[in-house]
Amino acid sequence: MARHLLEDELKVGIVAEIGRFAALAGEVSEDDQWKLRTRFWGLAVGDVVAHVTGVLADVTSGRVTNLVTPAAVARQVIERLPVGRASLVKDLWNLQRTAESILSTFTAESWAAPAPSGFDGTIAEAVQAIWEDIWLHADDIRSAVGAEPDLGPGLAASVYHVIGRLERSGWNGAITLDGLGEIVVGGGGRAFTADPHTFVLVATSRADPLEHALDPSLVIET
Repeated sequence: MARHLLEDELKVGIVAEIGRFAALAGEVSEDDQWKLRTRFWGLAVGDVVAHVTGVLADVTSGRVTNLVTPAAVARQVIERLPVGRASLVKDLWNLQRTAESILSTFTAESWAAPAPSGFDGTIAEAVQAIWEDIWLHADDIRSAVGAEPDLGPGLAASVYHVIGRLERSGWNGAITLDGLGEIVVGGGGRAFTADPHTFVLVATSRADPLEHALDPSLVIET
């Protein structure tokens, strides 16, 4: 199977995901939810919103190196958190429009070109990775505030991203995911079954693989 969604799906999907994240950030109470701790390194909800806003600002301005290192996350939070929730939400909606404008210029050759800054994959795969990051951090926030997860297109993009990472790492096996069927990675072999949401949480160190009858080798981020 392809390790990324079709280009039109990516173009529409990531723009919609930015909008969903902006709407979620706007719904979070600044009084009693903004400082709740999340699964993402123990950062607060407001920190996560600032981080995602910073990533999008960096990418749309051409700053694409080391976006998610601890130092980069700290910089993004320090730069953006002080402006407050309302300003961050406004920035997110503006960044959505900027991203949509940039993506509208992409050709088939653009999508297939190698991604910059040492990312191991194409531009399409890099866009999908950013989509996964936005969806995952929205899920971090939803978990912190007690909201239900969003099991829509962002989850599918995240599954594709994780599968691509596993394949590039040399992992071999087969994963059967509810609604997506069996996905063979590498040469196949060991087999696991999970729901897509749990699979992504395990792969990104947000759930214990052993508690879900999954193998620790499925973890791509620690």
